[in-house]
Amino acid sequence: MSGPLAQYLRDHLVTCRYIGAGETIIVEADAAPEYLWFTNGPAITIRPERTTAVRTFEFDSSGMHTAGFRAEIEAGPVRTCFTNRTSHPYALMVVNLPGEYELERGPFLSGADVLSNQTFLDLFETETVVAAEGLGVARLAFVFTDLEGSTAMYDRLGDMRAFDLVRMHFGFLRESAVENCGALVKTIGDAVMATFVDSADALRAALDMMARVDQFNEMQGEEFVRLKVGVHWGHAWRSRSTTAATTSDKR
Repeated sequence: MSGPLAQYLRDHLVTCRYIGAGETIIVEADAAPEYLWFTNGPAITIRPERTTAVRTFEFDSSGMHTAGFRAEIEAGPVRTCFTNRTSHPYALMVVNLPGEYELERGPFLSGADVLSNQTFLDLFETETVVAAEGLGVARLAFVFTDLEGSTAMYDRLGDMRAFDLVRMHFGFLRESAVENCGALVKTIGDAVMATFVDSADALRAALDMMARVDQFNEMQGEEFVRLKVGVHWGHAWRSRSTTAATTSDKR
């Protein structure tokens, strides 16, 4: 089998409909060999032998944690009584799946990939991704930077000149993050937080940030900017508005 999954399901569809809260429907089908599959989890294996006897099954849906069901029967007529026990409409699809298919997943971005992608953050700068929307992030790498002695720099150079240097160093840090497969998520004063899916990318970005700042100071003939960098890798949960990490390593 080749082609879009949606078309494949349409070709083998038994029924597809909404069931109202508390509603019960009856679905009748002539089950062909291989599988009879329901969207709430039940799956019936259909053997090649055929019978004329009608087999009856009853299924309830109570939401996300509905218990699964498995059975094995001969091919032939099947009568299913399906009850929606939830307080909202339920989308039921029943498909008679033959066994000659293989599913291949194309390229995709995980939640961590999306939330550590600079293009995504730039395009949706004012949006907030909340936990309920399903972008769970199990592990993530963070790079935190801060300027050492920034207060003294403002006093020595004046607000306008110091602010210009801070703005320029933000550009260096952003380039380092993006070129190492990460994203600059936010700035806090003169501090920066960037995220990466791969811890090796985070470390490379941190080293590159320090090298760029050193190169900038060398070109200016004076150490205007001194950078402190922290790197974290581990279990984390994050949305655009909230970040939680278990540990942090400073260097």
